[in-house]
Amino acid sequence: MGKSTLKKIRLYAPGIISLVCVLPFLKLRDLKTVSNKIPEGTFIPMLVLVVLVLGVIYYAIDIRDLLWRKFVLKCHKNVREKMVDPFRHDSALRAAVDCMTDQKVMRVFYNVIDNDPSLSDQQNDVRLNGAVLTTIIDAILILSLFSVTYLIAFLITHVSLFLLSTIIALLLQPLFWFLKGRVSKKHIRYEDEQLEVIKQLHSGKVRSLIQDQAK
Repeated sequence: MGKSTLKKIRLYAPGIISLVCVLPFLKLRDLKTVSNKIPEGTFIPMLVLVVLVLGVIYYAIDIRDLLWRKFVLKCHKNVREKMVDPFRHDSALRAAVDCMTDQKVMRVFYNVIDNDPSLSDQQNDVRLNGAVLTTIIDAILILSLFSVTYLIAFLITHVSLFLLSTIIALLLQPLFWFLKGRVSKKHIRYEDEQLEVIKQLHSGKVRSLIQDQAK
């Protein structure tokens, strides 16, 4: 999976989830009326546009970072510790790494990966796993928001569909949290496999890049 595909998934996935969650507020009769009024051949493009707008709004308000940022920092810490493990007796180099920002440490990590075909190929699996993980996180956050919205709508309107939607949204939460844990562990495992290859084959290059970044 390329970087551009990953970015598209992370933009469109929350839009699709949000659109599905909005459906209980729409009457089937109204949907048919609207779809009949839309010119032939424009329904799909308009649907894509709605999904894109919802995805952009979600992206702009940074809701995903409520759960995603903590995991990213965990990954950065894992890379920082294990990539320099071969140099644990080199106090000067370790001190240099300690002074480096996460951005610089990850720049070293990705530089090595991008210049090793086998690691670059494995990076596709990492990106796919990351796309699945952020989609799960999006589902958790959006369902949490809509479960409250459904409940408020039910208390105001007493429409049973809103109560059913609340129950479904709440029941899905444990499933997505379970999946989040599983996929997070897989992501760290992929990362550790890459770090092991870097440790065995690219320690010299890592040393050189760290020294360059530390200047």
